[in-house]
Amino acid sequence: MRRFREGADGASVTSETFDTGLADTCEIEGLAYLSAQRLILACKRNLARNMRNTIALYEWRPGQTAQLWRTIPEADLAARAGVEHFRPSSLDIDPATGRLLLLSAFDAALVELSPEGELLSARALGSGHIQAEGIALLADGAVAVADEAGDARALLSRYPQVP
Repeated sequence: MRRFREGADGASVTSETFDTGLADTCEIEGLAYLSAQRLILACKRNLARNMRNTIALYEWRPGQTAQLWRTIPEADLAARAGVEHFRPSSLDIDPATGRLLLLSAFDAALVELSPEGELLSARALGSGHIQAEGIALLADGAVAVADEAGDARALLSRYPQVP
């Protein structure tokens, strides 16, 4: 993990490197701020055999080793969303409610979890999403989903807030 301040266009900037302690545990694919000094890290792929079918979310603070925060059986999320697999590619946390939005690029699906990790909703995003790799909760409650270009064009979709 690296921390740096943005520089002028074309300028070199210094960075600080942090070790989360997860290099031998999982492949991190998403992160979100839980608070100013706490990040939630989502594992796309777990390396431990006993965690391979589990969605693992870790809490990490600079200078510390990441700690397991929440686990959810992958099959539960995939079944509820109506997809074959659910592998996190991005996440965001609603600062007002603490709910967590977790995106899967593998089968283009989105789940919503309570702050305690309870599954609130899940849905497939549809075939229009080729590789959904980024999610952000917008100020008006809408959700933005970014797809990588792959062999096509990059895509940015906006879904309005659902009451």
